[in-house]
Amino acid sequence: MKKDSETESTVSSSGRRRTTWQTVTNYHCSIVGICLRRQDMRALSRKKYFSGCRDGYSDFRMHSYLVTAMATRSEQSRALAKLLDAKYRLAVKRYATASNEAEIEALWQEDLAAGKIAGGYWAIMTHPAAGAKYLSSVYGHCHLLGYDFFGDYRRDARETESLREQVSALEEVLAAEHLEHLAEQEQLLQELAVLRERVHLLPPARPEPQEKVLEKPSADAGAQKELGDRLARLLCRECELVAENLRLAAACEQMENELARAQESLGVQEKQLTRACRELEELHGELKAVELALLAGTVEEPCAECSDVNTEACPGKNLCGKTILYVGGQHKMVPRYREMVEKLGAQFIHHDGGKEHARRLLPQLLGGADLVFCPVDCVSHDACYCVKNMCKRYQKPFVMMRSSGLSSLAKELSRAVQ
Repeated sequence: MKKDSETESTVSSSGRRRTTWQTVTNYHCSIVGICLRRQDMRALSRKKYFSGCRDGYSDFRMHSYLVTAMATRSEQSRALAKLLDAKYRLAVKRYATASNEAEIEALWQEDLAAGKIAGGYWAIMTHPAAGAKYLSSVYGHCHLLGYDFFGDYRRDARETESLREQVSALEEVLAAEHLEHLAEQEQLLQELAVLRERVHLLPPARPEPQEKVLEKPSADAGAQKELGDRLARLLCRECELVAENLRLAAACEQMENELARAQESLGVQEKQLTRACRELEELHGELKAVELALLAGTVEEPCAECSDVNTEACPGKNLCGKTILYVGGQHKMVPRYREMVEKLGAQFIHHDGGKEHARRLLPQLLGGADLVFCPVDCVSHDACYCVKNMCKRYQKPFVMMRSSGLSSLAKELSRAVQ
C-alpha cells in the first residue's frame, strides 16, 4: 500500500493523468465493476491482446482477469485504459478543467445528482490532482451506494402494490365501459340497418312541376330528409364510439405495460431483499461467533497444563492439533488472527496472497495445513482462484470468508469447532 501511495503522489505532482497501473490496487476491482458493463468486457475479450480469455471464461472470471491485468504495465492494461478513455471521453475532458480537489468535488456532486457516476469515477481515479484521502472517500461513497435501497424498499413495495391495485380497478372500469360502448354500438348498427331498409323500400319520388314543388313539399321528400338526417347522426355517433374504443384500448395497453414494469421492479427488489436478509443472517452469525470468542477469552484456558495439547488425543472441543492457513487479509490484523486461532489450541500460518510472500510457497504451506481460510474482500481475485484450485488438488478444506474482519474469522472458527 505504501508503494501505491508513493506512486500516486509522484504522478499527482507531475500533472499528468494516472494510468491503470498507477492507481491504488484496492480500487481496481471497483473501477472494472462500476465503469465496465458485461458487453464491454465481452468486447475486450475479442481484441488481440485478450485472446487468451476468449474460450470458456465466465463474466466473473473475465472481471477477475481485467482486475489483475489493470495492476501491471502491459498491452492489456493499455487497451483497457484506451477503452475507458474513449467510453468516458466527455467526463475526462470535463474533469480536466479542475485543478484541485475542491473543483473536482463540485463536478463529482453534479455527476451524483445527474446519475453519471461511472464516467466521473473513472475521471477522478485517474485525475492528477486527486489525493489518496480524497480517492478513499470517493471509493467509500460508491461502495455504500449499493446499500441505499434498503431504506426505500418498504416504500417502493407499498407503492408497487398500490399501483397494482389501481391498475386492476382501472382495468375493471375500462372493461365495463368497453362492453357498454360495444352494446351501444351494436344497437346503433341495428337501427342503422333498419333505417337503410326503410329507405330502400320507399317508392321513388315522381317528378312534379317546379311550381308545385315550391308551393307544397311532398310528404315523401320530408320523410326521406328526416331519415337522411337521422342516418347522418347515427354515422357520426358510430365514428365517436370507434374513436372511444381505440382510446380505451390504448389506455388498457398502457396500464398493462405499467403493471408489467411494476412487477419486474418488485421482483428485482424482492431478490435484493432476499440477498440482504441472507447477509443479515450471516452478520448475526458472525456477531454470535465474536461474542462466544470474547466469552471464551474470559475463561482460563486449561490447554497450557494439558499433556495432550496440539495432539489428536486432545479431549477439548476445539482445534487442538490442527494447523490453520490464512491467505490474504489485512496485514495489521495478522496478530489478532493469530491470537484468535491460538486460543483454540491451533497453529496459525499466514500468507498474504502474493503481495510480499512468494506465490510458490503456497503448495508447501498447504501441505502442512488442515484448514485454509481466504477473505474475498482483502485478497486479489487471481490469488483467491489460485488457492481454491490448490485446495481442490491437495484435498484441503477451503473456507471463503465474506470479509477480513475478526467477526468472519470467529464465525468460521466456531463452525470448525462444532
